[in-house]
Amino acid sequence: MRRKRAGIPQEQKVKEWHSQRNYHLKYKYGITESQYDDMFNAQNGKCAICGSTETKDKKRHRLMVDHDHITGVVRGLLCSSCNKALGLFSDSVETMYSAIKYLKNVKP
Repeated sequence: MRRKRAGIPQEQKVKEWHSQRNYHLKYKYGITESQYDDMFNAQNGKCAICGSTETKDKKRHRLMVDHDHITGVVRGLLCSSCNKALGLFSDSVETMYSAIKYLKNVKP
């Protein structure tokens, strides 16, 4: 699909999808702005992991769409810090458990 859409001017994409944001969400994650808003409201506007309402990312003020990189399934909305953390842990539950175990055993 990327190759087919590559030659189409941005204005045309926005016209077809009603907004650049809607185009981006549909193209990258397969969801609409309305679906994003539904998830946002279901999460009370908070990160699904830490509960923060801020993204801590100066470039983006919205929660980020978290998705499985293998299946493409959207899992929820995260602040930029939690989204980056999952990426740095390569979505590995085992590695995350090891990190939790490590933190519990470290004496301050």
